[in-house]
Amino acid sequence: MRAFEDGPEPLRPGSLSEFIEMVWWPVVKARCQPNTVKTYKSVVNNDMDALQLLLLADLRLPVLQSWVGSFESLAAKTVCSKWGVLHSVLEMAAKMGKYPHRDHELVTVPRQARKKRRALNPAQVRKLLKVVEGRTVEGPYWAASHLGVRLNECLGLVPSDVRLYKDRAVVTLRRGRHAHGVSDRLKSKASGDERRLVIPREWGVKLLSWHKPGTLFLFTNRAGAPVQPARMAKEITAHCKTAKVPVVTFHDLRHACATNLRQAGVAESMIQDVLGHSTQAMTEDYFETRDNELLAAFSRLGSKG
Repeated sequence: MRAFEDGPEPLRPGSLSEFIEMVWWPVVKARCQPNTVKTYKSVVNNDMDALQLLLLADLRLPVLQSWVGSFESLAAKTVCSKWGVLHSVLEMAAKMGKYPHRDHELVTVPRQARKKRRALNPAQVRKLLKVVEGRTVEGPYWAASHLGVRLNECLGLVPSDVRLYKDRAVVTLRRGRHAHGVSDRLKSKASGDERRLVIPREWGVKLLSWHKPGTLFLFTNRAGAPVQPARMAKEITAHCKTAKVPVVTFHDLRHACATNLRQAGVAESMIQDVLGHSTQAMTEDYFETRDNELLAAFSRLGSKG
């Protein structure tokens, strides 16, 4: 990359640096978004110096594994991101016959520690909502904790997505969002995909009560502008502390919805539909009470033995 930009020294034929400059980099710039290009550029410039002049044929497993291991002090997610850039280079080279090995498929990268999910119980949810009453975040907090709505789905709701009927309300959650004033497709979600929630009519009325006349979206700030996702992530910690409840993330409010539905006796398949999960295994990961229920069940069996 540096040779490509500054040209102080010639490229070594067959080297990683030559392949990046002559083949990989032009493709990346043509296909990727500016922010992605900037990220890739940073990794190539700052992290690949030790590999740049090596021949592609010399990038065997020990060399690659040692390079990944040099980032052991960094977070697993960061290491995976850096390795992902080099992996994409080598994968392209292999497909083109420039890299005669498949050693990049054998590299072991650190696994991210699974974050423990937290779920507020109904009383704690009420305390949190009491603290934010009248604030911009009240509606989104309520929608996530009561309906299991994702943040991007929540911020993309428009009044027409909530239909009121005589004895119920129907909420349509689309795979679109409005994060920064521009409608986009949700990451990794199929375009046009949507799901419906049938809720009590009074809940539908409550959702619509947050809409400000003359604004496009259901949840907006005091100026009528779309609520920014970063605000949700930034403020919820302080709100939890004020409410004296366990500190959770906005996404954890979905966990609260799942756990509380489970405690209320709702079938797991139904909760899967509510949360919009593609598999039941994903839904089960949201249940805080499953272990306790299993223990109680086996205890009851033991008492009858």
